[in-house]
Amino acid sequence: MEESPLERGKTILLLTVALICLVLLFFGGPERHELRSHEMIWGLGHILCFAVWTALFLRWKHAWSFVRQFVVVFALTLGLGLAIELLQAQIGRSFDLLDIYGNLTGSLLTLAFFCPARRQLTRICRVLMQACVAVLVGLALFPIGRVLQDEQLTKQQFPLLCDFESAAEVKRWAGRARYSRDRTVATRGMFSLKVAFNPGESNLYLRYFPQDWRDYSRLCFDIYNPDTIPRTLHFRMHDRTHRTHGGGYADRFNRSFELVPGWNRIALPFQQIAAGPQTRRLELAEVVALGFFMERRDMPAVLYFDHLRLEY
Repeated sequence: MEESPLERGKTILLLTVALICLVLLFFGGPERHELRSHEMIWGLGHILCFAVWTALFLRWKHAWSFVRQFVVVFALTLGLGLAIELLQAQIGRSFDLLDIYGNLTGSLLTLAFFCPARRQLTRICRVLMQACVAVLVGLALFPIGRVLQDEQLTKQQFPLLCDFESAAEVKRWAGRARYSRDRTVATRGMFSLKVAFNPGESNLYLRYFPQDWRDYSRLCFDIYNPDTIPRTLHFRMHDRTHRTHGGGYADRFNRSFELVPGWNRIALPFQQIAAGPQTRRLELAEVVALGFFMERRDMPAVLYFDHLRLEY
């Protein structure tokens, strides 16, 4: 039977949104150093994509039974989601199981709430299915709420970058080194960040923080070395334009520290940091990452980090 103008309009709208979603899956997204909340909200696009694609598929196969629709959609979503993640890995993006979770959530959302054939189920089955899908959506949204809360805390704490009194602060870090909050030693409050550097697990980066440091004069932090011998730790810091200049060693600030046993209180004047790149000045209005790493000959080693802050 021929579609009515209204139904044809719905199909055209769904096709348009579906094509836009397909393009954005591979060629869109926030920049690498955007807020975590931006990255996570963008990730919710997987729910939208597969909700729309499922709606289109169900318009095509509307005569199928609900059970058949459910099984085929679930299988297609899982297979297509895996294929997309593998393709994204080929263009510089990472394979992410959370994206596959979002894909399945989007498809189930359409099946549970918008599929006409769902009425073939008993009322209690429909309600149970919708409740389960609502929980899946809630689980997808909950981490964003936690991140938004920590981003607000980050603004309130600034110019303090981290003192690890909040468990959420650990999520601001990334890297291969193993790290966790620890009560063993601290210079501010009760906690510090315990970091284990091992071969193949040699770096740690602070990724999420306010990026305009122009009103301050130095970066300070405390590091505790529990060993009886000195340890050499390397430090790097770069701005937003670092990648456009090739991302090389000479285009960032680099420094090495000889950490004596016990507490080491380190202060890095911004005059030195700004002069770090060889052919330009590091832009203190757009600081996007700072990191610590060790060379293989200095590992294994355990260090404790605390009270990272900017000072006037």
